[in-house]
Amino acid sequence: MRIPIINAKGGVTKTTSAIYLALAASRNDQPVEVLDADVQGHASLWAYAAEDAGTPLPFPVAITNIVNLERLKPDDSKWTIIDAAPSGKIIDVCIRIADYIIIPTSDSPMDLQQVRAVMDIIPPEKPCAVLVTRAQRNTRAFGQTVAMLDDTEHQGAQAMPRFETVIPMRQDIKRAMGSAPSKLYEYGDAYVELKEDIARMKEGNR
Repeated sequence: MRIPIINAKGGVTKTTSAIYLALAASRNDQPVEVLDADVQGHASLWAYAAEDAGTPLPFPVAITNIVNLERLKPDDSKWTIIDAAPSGKIIDVCIRIADYIIIPTSDSPMDLQQVRAVMDIIPPEKPCAVLVTRAQRNTRAFGQTVAMLDDTEHQGAQAMPRFETVIPMRQDIKRAMGSAPSKLYEYGDAYVELKEDIARMKEGNR
């Protein structure tokens, strides 16, 4: 199962979401790997730092490129989570090979604009969902974010699929870089949603 995490904007928790979802999968006995497809190498840096700290991640993290991604075969027994670069041909390749696409976003209007830009280039038959992260629930920005994702008729567009789970702003998550966090927080719930959505998708393809 090829699961790229993409957004045409940096700083929207692509790497954090990739690592936490992979941790959740690993702790639920789901074979998983993370492919670092971003030239900045944040997922690789995370893995190296965790190893140096004596708390290695319980799944492999490997650097990859466009050529390798284009040759990546589907594997129903293993999840391959791809931490994609925020720009360039890599996004197009990730969309083309994806079995399921995750688009993380904060509740910032600027981030939401990029979500719409990404959704516009994803073919309608591709399973995908928006994951709202770094959210502050009791704010106008959060309310507007959910409303925009769920009901965009005023823009002449349909609602965008999203996770019911919302990842709130947490200092522990922000500081988790370079470790294997013991607590998954809401990412554990997001993993359950993802697993159930993938199961429904497979059932529908039979």
